[in-house]
Amino acid sequence: MGVEAPLLDDIADELDTQTQTQGVYSPYVQMVGETLCWAAREENESILTEEIYRAKGSCSGIIGHYLLQRLAELGSKKRLHARR
Repeated sequence: MGVEAPLLDDIADELDTQTQTQGVYSPYVQMVGETLCWAAREENESILTEEIYRAKGSCSGIIGHYLLQRLAELGSKKRLHARR
């Protein structure tokens, strides 16, 4: 899968601002990358576009949504195990 050239720089810059310490927090890279790859596949796109990136909420929206999804999944698993 390809990425529109200026988009990669935009993502890197935004990830840098999301990180409180020097450098980029690598789990953020994984969260954003995974989300965008799946979104592009769902759109049947072979290139990640700025349109897809903005529709997903840019880095801050993607990270927030990703974390909320994972917490919800953990809550579901916890309730499932509590029933047993």
